[in-house]
Amino acid sequence: EIENFTIYDIVLPLPGYDIKYPENMKQYYKEELEKYGLTLDMTRQKVKMYTLCGNYRKILGHVKNVSWKILHYNDPTDNLIRSDFEELRGDPEPADVNGEEYFYFCFNCIGRADFNTLIFSMET
Repeated sequence: EIENFTIYDIVLPLPGYDIKYPENMKQYYKEELEKYGLTLDMTRQKVKMYTLCGNYRKILGHVKNVSWKILHYNDPTDNLIRSDFEELRGDPEPADVNGEEYFYFCFNCIGRADFNTLIFSMET
């Protein structure tokens, strides 16, 4: 049945009362929770704010609509991107100048619970 799945289908459980832990990781989760005085057998609390229902988080997501650009600049206080207000007003994009410094922009669309991790280097 593994041929029906990809690496994008792998999830990790976030602790809570409504979570089923994988048998091969249950002991690890138990030990980590015990460090904070918690157990795997969390129950609903009377105060909703203190209740952890848990969730499942994908380990990888698909990035969509990727684009990028590099802008050169001289002054570190130069505006390199438009604010939302400037975009709504229709102000032009900041121009690329023949500066000694540069900044790399990466734009993309990711899922609601995802976050970007970017690795980049800067030459000096």
